[in-house]
Amino acid sequence: MRGAPDRVGTGAAVDAAVAAGFLVLAVLLGQHGFYHVDGQGLVLGLARAEVHHDRHPLFLPIARVLAAPLLALGVSPFRCLTLVSALGTACGLFALGRAAARLAVPARERAVLLLAIAACPSVLFFATVVEFHGLFLAFAALAWRAAVGLERWLAQPDGSAVEAGRRRGRVLGAGAVLGVATAVAAMVHGFGQLLIVVLPCWVVARRGRDWRGALAPLAVACATHVALGLAVSVASGGAGGRQLGYFAPFLADLAPVRELAAGLVDEWLLAFLPLSLTCFLVAGRARERLVLGLAVAGYLVLTWILTPGLSERGAYLHPLVFPAAVLALASPRRLLLVLVAAGLALGVLRVRSHDAPVAGVGSMQAVVAVAEERPSFLLLASSAEEDPLLMVRPALPYLRVAEFLATMPAGGRAEAVHALLARLSSDQAGLDRRLLATRAALEALQAATGEVGSERLGALRVEVRRAGVVELRP
Repeated sequence: MRGAPDRVGTGAAVDAAVAAGFLVLAVLLGQHGFYHVDGQGLVLGLARAEVHHDRHPLFLPIARVLAAPLLALGVSPFRCLTLVSALGTACGLFALGRAAARLAVPARERAVLLLAIAACPSVLFFATVVEFHGLFLAFAALAWRAAVGLERWLAQPDGSAVEAGRRRGRVLGAGAVLGVATAVAAMVHGFGQLLIVVLPCWVVARRGRDWRGALAPLAVACATHVALGLAVSVASGGAGGRQLGYFAPFLADLAPVRELAAGLVDEWLLAFLPLSLTCFLVAGRARERLVLGLAVAGYLVLTWILTPGLSERGAYLHPLVFPAAVLALASPRRLLLVLVAAGLALGVLRVRSHDAPVAGVGSMQAVVAVAEERPSFLLLASSAEEDPLLMVRPALPYLRVAEFLATMPAGGRAEAVHALLARLSSDQAGLDRRLLATRAALEALQAATGEVGSERLGALRVEVRRAGVVELRP
């Protein structure tokens, strides 16, 4: 384990085979509905060619590049993004296999390691939905590959003075590469900021008594991470600052930490079976186990602070699968393989139990057909109509009625709704677009203004079109 770094290409076929098999499984299990609320925004961003996300600025640009061939073939933005999740996770598995090869893990052992990671229910789940975490795993894995590369260079003997000088240069270069990798991962998903803490701790733990030699390259890594993060933040309109601004209010409230015990079961023990039950069942390597244990605890606390009372199925702990898997390889092999099978079965069960087609897609297709006869702006009742629209035609401009009705004062609501609709109608006319509404949206508006059953909404006439669609005209 402490010899020269393996050649990068050694045994890559094994890693590629496991990754390819996982990709096929993830594509076959690709889900047909959304998970929580981030997916809707990502589908809209891809459909409307948006290039930045407030807290995860590199996700959409990378996803757009990967999805471009599929979009050109007419694949829906929703399905493109589930495929991006599958591809990102598969690439992450391959990169983790390459990292394990640099640790001199033999090909057969790497196959077990990668199968143990792939079998984790959380890893499989987020490879099948529209979310950040599948693609993020690929970049977190590259950061681990960079950390392993740095640790391997640190393990080399100095040799002659000339060789020692060259080695120091390469070690500092490896530190810079690590900083670039963690910064890019952090811009794909904000939780990647934790990698610049976890990975240096892991490198120090691996170095043992020789840990002081790691300080200079790790300082370079941290400086590079900060510099590149700031550069990307400035280029994307201050996204890095919005990451901090988003996290800060949650960090000020530690009440959800009381729920940490419940989170330990759902976010770690079940989400990362078999790794969660085997990574600590090894003799020795106390420093690595301590770093992993502290990292798991830290990630769980932050997960519970940021998403109190909400199960995230282990989404935020994905970067920890590699050190857990490396430790798990030293656990009893039969137990590990039995738990791999159990984890995979649980993972498939969790995907299938969550997967449910979005309701109302058929009727929304009829609504979209009317809206696309001429340029149109569509009023929807609520998110119950938004989800099927995002599945069918996310590029169609729309507004949820429930969203702006919730902002209207109780007194004078009818007048406020009439004024807003008049302004909206005028704006759309200026863009040469019709103002359309679904039947449910019309009923919500009429209930708010007290004009139920009327053929008018304030100064606008209500004209019925096909598929329950109405047009609001001056």
